Amino acid sequence: MNRHDTPPTVVYEGKYQRMVVRGTWEYSERVHAGGLAA
Repeated sequence: MNRHDTPPTVVYEGKYQRMVVRGTWEYSERVHAGGLAA
């Protein structure tokens, strides 16, 4: 299995963000990405 084919693994999910690991990459995603601050 290629590291680009590795499914992402959610390590932590909170109210505003989730921490994801995919292969050798670790990154953060916003949970509710629909809102904007004015």
